[in-house]
Amino acid sequence: MDLVNHSGVAVREVHLGEAGRADYLLYVERRLCGVIEAKPAGTPLTGVQWQTARYAEGVPAEMRLGAVMAGDRLPFLFEASGSETVFTNVFDPDPASRRVFAFPRPETLARFIRDAEANPLAPTWRGRVRSMPTLDGYDMRPASERSVVAIEASMAAGKPRSLVQMATGAGKTRMAVCECYRLLKFGGVNRVLFLVDRNNLADQTLREFRDWTTPDDGRKFTEL
Repeated sequence: MDLVNHSGVAVREVHLGEAGRADYLLYVERRLCGVIEAKPAGTPLTGVQWQTARYAEGVPAEMRLGAVMAGDRLPFLFEASGSETVFTNVFDPDPASRRVFAFPRPETLARFIRDAEANPLAPTWRGRVRSMPTLDGYDMRPASERSVVAIEASMAAGKPRSLVQMATGAGKTRMAVCECYRLLKFGGVNRVLFLVDRNNLADQTLREFRDWTTPDDGRKFTEL
């Protein structure tokens, strides 16, 4: 097992004592940090998370030395069937499994670990979005302010989708620019995808981002 020359290593069929035999254990930057429960292609993954959790919690004491732990278990839990991959990040305030398109790169998991160790009270963006600062100084219309508060409350509650309905001319784009800034500045988010369905809206959005001034240090968004 070469943990030195590779940033990420998956070790197959590791015996964990009373917890049983894990299909794969994950190492990132030479530290044990996760487990994969592998199933045959086409096997539904609903209801198998308990197996992964058992392995994550049952790591023997000698293997915990130097391992990345979230409380009493490994933080990164995966279930995979070849056609489907499910991921649970135990660092989240309310860990829940969710489908992902592919396994994260070792560099991504390493960043998750660094973020968690740097801020143990809010290890992930799902934790940070629960303690966002107030909107004092943002100079927003009441409807826009209510929308930002509602979006962040929805994210804090773990909801994957939100729909904001605002009248024409009510400041939707400015509200979205403000929310993007708050998520990037305070929410632990690394990137935000802003989609438009017409070229003129793209031009308008670009102008809004260029012209928007941050409420804390007065810089333009494009200067951040």
